[in-house]
Amino acid sequence: MNRYPAISSFLTSVYYEEHPEVAQEIKTILLRGADVRSQIALDGTDESKFKDDVNPKLVVNILVKFTEGALGSRLDRIRPIEEIMFEFTQCLNLLKNNLYKDEFLK
Repeated sequence: MNRYPAISSFLTSVYYEEHPEVAQEIKTILLRGADVRSQIALDGTDESKFKDDVNPKLVVNILVKFTEGALGSRLDRIRPIEEIMFEFTQCLNLLKNNLYKDEFLK
């Protein structure tokens, strides 16, 4: 994102594209992408680390929405990517500390 700062603006514009020539095709690609993203995100996940009442798919959903928000906050280029990544890491640690079983926390 430092190298190509406009990439987040481009990806966001694709997501909200409504031009009739491409809108349906983009929606189809995005829907397929949701399944692929979920498979990639959950592939190799050790679900036994989560507390018994935690749904790992819901955790992925939270992470996707946070990532989208973080990318959106980068659109104005006011916040440096390092600041966004630091905040993202803090959020990951918060989730881990609250959703993992105690024996998997260091």
